[in-house]
Amino acid sequence: MQTIGIEIDWDGEHLPKELAELPPGRYQLFFVDDVYELSEEEDAAVQEGIDEADAGNVLPVEDVIREIRARYRA
Repeated sequence: MQTIGIEIDWDGEHLPKELAELPPGRYQLFFVDDVYELSEEEDAAVQEGIDEADAGNVLPVEDVIREIRARYRA
């Protein structure tokens, strides 16, 4: 299954061009009431994580899973 993500604003009358440009097929639309915006602190933390990953400062997934499981066993 292919996933296509678009965001549209609809005035309730006119077909948005983003929908008209989609290829024929079956789609599901979901109403988005509020878009969550990251705080400055959250954005900085995400960027720090990206920078750490780009620098190669990451742990193997097996180690992370083992650490998480150890924390929840206690």
